[in-house]
Amino acid sequence: MLPVVNSLPDEIISEILTPALRVSDDAFSTMYRIGQTDSPFMNFSESSSAYLVVCKNWLRVATPLLYNVVALRSKAQAQALAATLTANPELGRFIKKLRVEGGYAISMHKVLKFSPNITDIYISLDIHSPDNATGLCRGLPLLDPIRVILDLGPSSHYSVSQNGQKLLATLVECLLKWKRLVVFQMPNQLSAGYMTSISIGDSLKLAPALNTLVIWDPQGYLSTIPMYMRKVSANPNLKRIQILPDSKYSVRKALYDEMKADSKLKFLLYVEDESLVLSTDGAEAGVAYYPAKLKADPAQEDVIWSCILSFALSSSQQGFHIRNSSLPSRIAPLLTCKMFARLGVPELFTDLTLHNTNFPSIISQFKRQPSLGHRVQSLYFDYDCDAAHLRSLIAYTPALRVLHASPHFAALSWPAFIKLSQLVGPSLRSMHGLCVAVGPKNANSSQVFSSFLELRELDWNSKTAFDSAPESVPHNAFSLLVTLTVGACHNSFYDTLASMNLPSLETAIFNSAHIDGGAKYFQTHGAKLRKLKLYEQYTQDSSLDIWRTCPSLIELTIFCDNQHPAAASCLTTSQTHENLIRIVFAPQNRYHRRQTPGPDWNAKALCETVAECLVTWKNMTQFQIPHGIYVPSIWESLRLAPALNTLVIWDPQEYLETIPTYVRMVSANPTLKCIRLLPRSNSSQREAFHNSLKANPIIQSLMDIEDERPSSSVADTVRSEPAPFTYPAILADDPIQADAIWSRVLFFAMQPGGYQAKDQIYNSNNSSVPTGVAPLLVCKMFARLGTPLFYANVRLSGANSYALKRHLKQHPSLRQHVQTLFIDDGYKPEDLRKLAEYMPGLKEVYAGALAPALPWKTFEGFVELAGASLLRLHGVKIGKSSKKPGVSPQIFARFSKMQEFGWNSKTEFEAKAQGIPLDAFSALVTLTIGACTNSFFSVLTSMEYVFVPSETFHGTLNFVWQFALVGNSCV
Repeated sequence: MLPVVNSLPDEIISEILTPALRVSDDAFSTMYRIGQTDSPFMNFSESSSAYLVVCKNWLRVATPLLYNVVALRSKAQAQALAATLTANPELGRFIKKLRVEGGYAISMHKVLKFSPNITDIYISLDIHSPDNATGLCRGLPLLDPIRVILDLGPSSHYSVSQNGQKLLATLVECLLKWKRLVVFQMPNQLSAGYMTSISIGDSLKLAPALNTLVIWDPQGYLSTIPMYMRKVSANPNLKRIQILPDSKYSVRKALYDEMKADSKLKFLLYVEDESLVLSTDGAEAGVAYYPAKLKADPAQEDVIWSCILSFALSSSQQGFHIRNSSLPSRIAPLLTCKMFARLGVPELFTDLTLHNTNFPSIISQFKRQPSLGHRVQSLYFDYDCDAAHLRSLIAYTPALRVLHASPHFAALSWPAFIKLSQLVGPSLRSMHGLCVAVGPKNANSSQVFSSFLELRELDWNSKTAFDSAPESVPHNAFSLLVTLTVGACHNSFYDTLASMNLPSLETAIFNSAHIDGGAKYFQTHGAKLRKLKLYEQYTQDSSLDIWRTCPSLIELTIFCDNQHPAAASCLTTSQTHENLIRIVFAPQNRYHRRQTPGPDWNAKALCETVAECLVTWKNMTQFQIPHGIYVPSIWESLRLAPALNTLVIWDPQEYLETIPTYVRMVSANPTLKCIRLLPRSNSSQREAFHNSLKANPIIQSLMDIEDERPSSSVADTVRSEPAPFTYPAILADDPIQADAIWSRVLFFAMQPGGYQAKDQIYNSNNSSVPTGVAPLLVCKMFARLGTPLFYANVRLSGANSYALKRHLKQHPSLRQHVQTLFIDDGYKPEDLRKLAEYMPGLKEVYAGALAPALPWKTFEGFVELAGASLLRLHGVKIGKSSKKPGVSPQIFARFSKMQEFGWNSKTEFEAKAQGIPLDAFSALVTLTIGACTNSFFSVLTSMEYVFVPSETFHGTLNFVWQFALVGNSCV
């Protein structure tokens, strides 16, 4: 047998080696900047030609790939290539791209002579004595490239040598002869002085196939349209002028403005990022640009911003919860500007969740702005309400599509349901959870259902009796109904449905274990059903005859609970169901398999029945079972199942620690391809199970653990040797840039991830090293850069207060980095004032629920030292002052930058107006109040902006947006 490498076709080997030998076009076309000396091809790694010496097959296949892109950086390389091509001329045909970073004398003539298929060529004018361009000048006329890149090289940005001018003259002549030249790239510095004797612009004007002119201007010196650009723009074949690299609009503002004003150049200008070129209106470029086309079309502007706001205002919580005491954080976009408020408020009312607290506010809002009611598409009732509430609300929502109610929703009267069908029935698509009271008549009219023209999902729960005579039933009602869910109902409801057409019905769900009619319904619509969910009693009722009347079922779900356990008889039938692909036993809330079964419970008999069926089910590809079912017959049947592809084990408690015997049995099935463990888990509790897989490679290959966190034991089996790390040369040469980049990396590595993430906050215990400090132990640079970040968030407790004070006292440079202080239990209150002396940049203070109260004197000292810099103060309990008649409110004058303030103190304040700082809390946004006194509210009232509660809640204290009263001790 031939070795694998010798049996591979050349095409496969070529695909394998191409990535290793490929030279990117970005590297090939790189042009020098002023002051740059390093070539992109200057590296000290092993030559890619090493792949050619592996074997003869690789040599044969890789040689064309190696010669595809050639870069010559020295005279010796040029001489070696010339000698190689002279000895083997056929190799020159493989050269498609050639980069020449010098003149390299006569050798270049031989290289170009034997390379007739060159499509891209890079030419440098950086040619100094004793080097010369004789070979290039003689060889260029032999080519007909598609792209030419002309560069001044690393040292010729302000002058071109005599050899370079000679080469440039030859190039100008060739531009007129090259029939395939499409792209010409040149530096902007090649202008003015050089154009007086050698007019490259005139030659490009006459180039027969020139399509794109690329100008290299990294310094942004190009501020006006140069003469050569105007000359080249006269070429009738020219389609594009591109200036590289792309820069901010402000860098080339004058040039872009002039080009856009030119009748010809404005159509030739090409920029990859269109946002960099805007129509000018005299405004200075900023961080973001508002599209001019959008501003000129208000209608289109509204459409686009409405779509954006609909996504921005969508919430993981279904529905908009209107609270009187706080403003939802997700509506922050509406506070951006008036346009966002105008467009966003209707989007906010698309999905509504109703509570006792917000119902009056919503009704009053709809009365003031009826258009908001037309935007409501989904309503969820989360409280007990009467029919009057529902009627008054749906009167404003004619476009309602979804109506859901919680289990606590009070029963809807029959007249209210009729009113609902008239108002929103034509638009309603889903109705769930509504319990309808019994109708007043013995045979109520079913014409009420004819209003639901768009209904797709119906959940019916009512004992109302209907007139089920065929002539009284609307036959076309529920014409779009797909899913029908039935709870408690009257048998006449089934007869009414049987008289309807129901052409779209696919799924039926029966939540009640009590059977009350339905035979006529299954006889009429059973053949349409694809999915059926019910209790076992339905399958055994001979009048329903589920197995015969529902031949198209693809999924059957059997409900079970302690009162109604599933028995073996539910799978016993003489009918053949070729379409059935999924059977599910679904325990309900009252059922748990670990509870003691009732007298009718026979789990073993059920499993025995399933085991008998498994061998005969030829289309069953997936079987799911909870871990803990030990019935040998069912596992033996799974081993013999003819089409079993996937075994799913349900183990939510993660009891599975070793490979169970039943998995070993089923893994012998030759058709089995996958064993899946559900639910997916990222915990470490399955460590033992993953370790046990190593001893059985067959089962390990079947396990689907792709989405689970790989444990160290599993990773050991597939871990490969990591590639050696090479420190970026750019960072090694620029320490300032290296510090900036590593500081950002360490910032994210040591970020606490929220103010409540206590484990990441500084804790100077001598017994252990916090995990957040691990990066600081890597090297001295990480310790130097990361230590200030480590002190940004400080946790104060009884165990570390002394160590923290000592560290900050001994290292003054660390003090300015402390920004957040989290106060835990066990600390001494007087330590807080002492620490404030070492925290001049403190911005946030948070106290835990067990933190001791701060004496008033200590609080005064703390505010005197840190109040001016504080932005947030939360959870700090402050002791009551004994001063009579009260303390001065001037203490609040220190909080000039405070944005979020939590007050929890029974301290009395002086009520004198002259002692109240009127401009205190000028930046306050959120005020949270726990325990307080009357005098505290008096102080707030006397400040510049008076708090006035209102329905819409405007704001308090200048720019306060949120106001919360916490606790029951407020006065």
